[in-house]
Amino acid sequence: MPVNSTHVGYDASLPGWIRARDLLAGEDAVKAAGAKYLPRLDGQADEDYLAYQSRACFTNATRRAADAFVGLVFRKALFVKIPEVQGPKSKIQNPDGTSPNPLPSAERVTRRTASGIGKAMARFSNDADMLATSLFGCAKNVVREVISVGRSGTLVDWEGDFEQRAYASAYRAEDILNWRVERVNGRNVPTLIALAEWKQRFEGIDPEEVRKLAAEKAKLLEEQGLKAGEFQQVLDERVKAVRGDLQKQVAAVTAERDAMGAQLVTSRSGRSARCPRCTGCAAHLPCRG
Repeated sequence: MPVNSTHVGYDASLPGWIRARDLLAGEDAVKAAGAKYLPRLDGQADEDYLAYQSRACFTNATRRAADAFVGLVFRKALFVKIPEVQGPKSKIQNPDGTSPNPLPSAERVTRRTASGIGKAMARFSNDADMLATSLFGCAKNVVREVISVGRSGTLVDWEGDFEQRAYASAYRAEDILNWRVERVNGRNVPTLIALAEWKQRFEGIDPEEVRKLAAEKAKLLEEQGLKAGEFQQVLDERVKAVRGDLQKQVAAVTAERDAMGAQLVTSRSGRSARCPRCTGCAAHLPCRG
């Protein structure tokens, strides 16, 4: 099955989605569709039809109704509860009760994990799609899509090159080309979803400029953390960044070593094959035939 194959439900719904998009876009989009929404009269020439079309009026009740429904859904502000970025400090006494000790290792890991989740979720709620759209804005866009065409998709992905964070990508109904739902462990779950990507997400962005901005942003966050007394978190972030850089360097060196080893093996086998009468060439010595 080709990757761009479409589901039978997609083919059946596509004309209605296009019609809904045109109606929501307004009078200009409806008139641009020509005879699709405003048929020609019998014997009407092109010039007469254009004049007839320009005099037509379109009352966009569809858009007004969609806006009203979205307003009803969000008439109250969203309430988002995320883990606290940093909980209150705790102390545990020794068994003899003489001096305070840090939290045990298990509880310390739990506290640090909760703090990391809270920090990541706070960042995600302010910029959910890495395009400066808040979580509230993404939710509103999804509801508007569902009201408009009855379907919307959201893919939560991981950006591992620069910001090392999760982000949400919205997909229109027209971009969800194919899908398959199967029964797995007593549940109906999707086992195939084919999405249409019309352009690269980071097309036209200079990687060096992004790195500079990321470094400046990290520096600003460190300064804010130090002012707030979050010394341990700042230290953990620095260690994590250094470890990540080292891992990338080790991976690059390992790949280069493997490539050089493969070239060396190829070179040796090639030299020995040219002179089968002696072993000198296999040892990279002059052939004495």
